[in-house]
Amino acid sequence: MTTTVQNYLDKGLRGLWYPVLASWEVQSAPVGITRLGEQIVVWRNKDGQVQALEDRCPHRGARLSMGWNLGDRIACWYHGVEVAGNGEVKDVPAVESLPAGRPAVRAQLQRARSARGNLPVVWRHRRSAA
Repeated sequence: MTTTVQNYLDKGLRGLWYPVLASWEVQSAPVGITRLGEQIVVWRNKDGQVQALEDRCPHRGARLSMGWNLGDRIACWYHGVEVAGNGEVKDVPAVESLPAGRPAVRAQLQRARSARGNLPVVWRHRRSAA
């Protein structure tokens, strides 16, 4: 076996796109899934684009998939922390002076996209280990 092939096998799916969910399964309501041992929340924003994040609120670790879709962000069911599809915390109801665009924490971003044409599947890109 060549070194290049072995490198790909050792790397696994990190840094590669792989299917995680049928596109029709992703609605506006958040859906929690586990793929390759990782918990992911998937939903569609107000424009119908697939969004995906680690299924963990950056505040207290509650599952974001149990929260609400607010159109351009998802709200955690536990304390109402609002997280945008890019992982940025947009609002913390208990904090009046949260500086917009400068959150203290970020949810881990999971890139996802919905295929077009004959492949109605949501694909996910898993980050390489740092």
